[in-house]
Amino acid sequence: MKKILVIEDEKLLREEITDILLFEGFEVLQAENGLEGEEMALAIKPDLILCDIMMPEVSGTQLLTRLREHEETKRIPFIFMSALAERKHLRNGMELGADDYITKPFTVQEVLQSIRTRLDKQQVNVLYLEEAIGKVRTEMLSRIDDLQKRAGLMSQSGELDHRTGFEDGSLLEALKSIESNHTLRNLEKLVNSELNKGGLSAEAERAFIKLRNEIRSRNNLVNNWTIFQMKFNQSYPGFVERLVKSYPSLTPQDITLASAITINLNTQQLAGLLNITPASVRKSRYRLKQKFALKEEEHLHAFLHTIHQQD
Repeated sequence: MKKILVIEDEKLLREEITDILLFEGFEVLQAENGLEGEEMALAIKPDLILCDIMMPEVSGTQLLTRLREHEETKRIPFIFMSALAERKHLRNGMELGADDYITKPFTVQEVLQSIRTRLDKQQVNVLYLEEAIGKVRTEMLSRIDDLQKRAGLMSQSGELDHRTGFEDGSLLEALKSIESNHTLRNLEKLVNSELNKGGLSAEAERAFIKLRNEIRSRNNLVNNWTIFQMKFNQSYPGFVERLVKSYPSLTPQDITLASAITINLNTQQLAGLLNITPASVRKSRYRLKQKFALKEEEHLHAFLHTIHQQD
């Protein structure tokens, strides 16, 4: 049930609006001035605020400014109720970030339409992102499951099966899974963008945060490095062991980068694999060459290929 906070100093009007909203199935809370409304908004975090402009203690525009300063209330949809004589204050309120306004005297339909438009807009955004995230996650998990089945990930003794190599197309599947992971990260950016825009109700904000946490969940996402390194180790058994033995100071990212360079992944693929920018890939290549004590004219791929060919 959506919670709506009605802030209005005229008791009869406040109670009339409350009765209308209760009849329509909303949970309604009342405040008789801006100061009381601020305290209630911070305490209960309603899904929407319906507020008069001219009130004692704290005006509607002052209240809006204060609520926009708080992280927990700055995205709550805020609708002004104004008389024609309050146009100047109304313009100021809209410039401060109010979502809508209705002019007194107003009809029941005008109030409900304004409220539902704001709430429906948020719900559409949440549902769209939920569907998009669900599709990509399902596709990615399906690819990972297929990858593990085809590779014979575990033998009956629980050991890795090294019989399957890249020649059977499993590298392509691994890279597709990485691509799905990348798509989910883009969706996470979209969710964060919606959160940063403001104007979300408390319920919508909770839904977006839940989506973001779901995207990040390790139960739903397999780390790119894990997918890639699993397949690389199956195709190039012993390479990582020889590399680490010769260069024990290498980090996990160094090892994954070296493995990927060995099979000639390009800069864009490396960026997706390591979840870094192409510029960072180039810097990482340079640091890796320093760790291997290679000269500027020496090529990483050729050097790593010699390690692969060692018995």
